[in-house]
Amino acid sequence: ALLRAAGFRTVRELLRVPPVRLARELGADPRKMLQVLDEVRVAAHVAASGAPRPGQAADPLATPTAPEPAAGPHAAAETSFPPTDAGGATRPTLPPRRAAATALTMLEARERTNLHIVTYSRQLDSLFDGGVPLGEVTEICGVPGAGKTQLCLQLAVDVTIPAAFGGIDGDCLYIDTEGSFAVDRVLDMTEAVLCHLDRVAHSRGPPELRAAQIEALNALASPESLLKRIHYCRVHNCAELVAIITTLDEVVSTYTRVKLVVVDSVAFHFRQDFADMRERARLLSNVAQGLNTAAAKLGLAVVATNQMTTKVQQNAQGLGTTRSARANGFSDGKAS
Repeated sequence: ALLRAAGFRTVRELLRVPPVRLARELGADPRKMLQVLDEVRVAAHVAASGAPRPGQAADPLATPTAPEPAAGPHAAAETSFPPTDAGGATRPTLPPRRAAATALTMLEARERTNLHIVTYSRQLDSLFDGGVPLGEVTEICGVPGAGKTQLCLQLAVDVTIPAAFGGIDGDCLYIDTEGSFAVDRVLDMTEAVLCHLDRVAHSRGPPELRAAQIEALNALASPESLLKRIHYCRVHNCAELVAIITTLDEVVSTYTRVKLVVVDSVAFHFRQDFADMRERARLLSNVAQGLNTAAAKLGLAVVATNQMTTKVQQNAQGLGTTRSARANGFSDGKAS
């Protein structure tokens, strides 16, 4: 009951919090919290593996498994038995640890999947080394009216560019928290992109490449074919935002061509209706961690917009100075 009152709903959320921080939020002894987390971790592993808990008898209705025949006269000496406690009950064992990856293998894997979504802005594409990268979270910050939503709409269209033109031929999941999605503006962008691709396909180049580009362009048919590949989701509160972020695996499994996830904006619902600042910080951290996990695990390009705010600071002379900062600290990815 105490953990639920603190805002924890699942074991995964609980295990993500360090013991010292959990003890501070609950006002408990850190050593006691460490013991509680260890017990929860073991219980979660037992529940996932189906092994009996310490002191619990095995299921009598379970179908017994016949032992495999011995491979040789010394096979019995090689048989390993599960650990047991003093009472003879089976003690659950934690899963083996994964082998650590080296920096070289991570770099090689990164280079094999080094895909980008072009923005058709020479400055931005140069800043991102070729476009918005897949497998990372890109945070776009700016004051109101700076063009954050326009850039997100352009990326939602650019992700559908066929591979013959250097695109990634994917779909977009557009999560709108502010209601600023303008479908008329998206239609104008799709028409402009098709005109640009038509000019590229009929320009100079190798005959094989031009033939592939013309074939890909004919498959697009019309701007409506591009609009069908932008999946729009309107989010009205932070609960709906957290829900869709935690179910991104299911969404991507349904729409298998999704390569870009746009959240515009990520902190809109966190700037209001929150009396508990610790709860707000924890939920915002969960959202950021969920997006980072989805980007790395599913190979998605995640683009999140964030507002800028003005902070007034007092200098040594007692005069006030101002500086711009993000409204809410969010991601550890690239920011512009």
